[in-house]
Amino acid sequence: MRRALVFALALAACASPPPRSPIAWTTTVRASNPLVGRTYDERKHAFVDFQRASHAATESRFVLLGEKHDNADHHRLQAETLAAIARARHPAVVFEMIDLDLQPAIDAYLATGRATLDGLRGVLQWVSRGWPSWELYRPIFEVVLRARLKIVAAGLPHDVIRRLVHDGLSALPPEIAARVHLHPLPPTREASLDDEIKASHCGMLPDTMIAPMSLAQRVKDALMADLMSAQPGGAVLVAGNGHVRSDRAVPFELERRSVVVSFVEVDASIDPATYAVDQPADFIVFTPRVDDEDPCAKFRAK
Repeated sequence: MRRALVFALALAACASPPPRSPIAWTTTVRASNPLVGRTYDERKHAFVDFQRASHAATESRFVLLGEKHDNADHHRLQAETLAAIARARHPAVVFEMIDLDLQPAIDAYLATGRATLDGLRGVLQWVSRGWPSWELYRPIFEVVLRARLKIVAAGLPHDVIRRLVHDGLSALPPEIAARVHLHPLPPTREASLDDEIKASHCGMLPDTMIAPMSLAQRVKDALMADLMSAQPGGAVLVAGNGHVRSDRAVPFELERRSVVVSFVEVDASIDPATYAVDQPADFIVFTPRVDDEDPCAKFRAK
């Protein structure tokens, strides 16, 4: 996929339309990269206006919005896309960041009809659950509350993940196991997932842990796919880019026609013709970076 997308970018660079109107970016690292602010349509192998991606999302029953969790611009653009969808219909919004055990409290709070952003933050236990700042995600939840969209918790609690990694599928609680239907991955895609797990742990994960960690990733994907399918009015998923890959993540398990929009930080390259992106999606939206720090440097220092 990486090689195909590099080739497509090279072909499209010369004849592509101008980028969308300038955005007042919150993130600024690599903001001068010529890809910043541009949207690539993988289906047409061409750059398009961001509104093309937004329009495609409004017409699809199932939409997946990928992100880098700590990039504020990703969440602002996700919120913009969700708002466009909400003007056309009222899907449920499925969140990777919200653990399953919080669903009863969420439903009860929203049923009061007096939900506020600050109140919702407390119900979601946002600070204690360890996700990046609530302020980053605030634009998305503003749209959710304003449009009165259903919130669906789709995250596996940490204790469940821990048991899954150590004991396999048999460790899943029955109510979760009933929702997890794993489809066989082709060997090349399975190897790709293993490579991603290795890279995300900076090559320091013991070989014996790679398969269990890959299984946990696949279980998360299958759970999110099942919860999306269960929504009669359709669903929008908000999740990390690794979970919205169209080749082997939630779209693969979903087995339904969907639109995937991935918001991706540019890397150090400034040449679109040789730019490599390993993020299979219908649309890729390029943004500046939060920083240029090497996450593995911090990981190795621990």
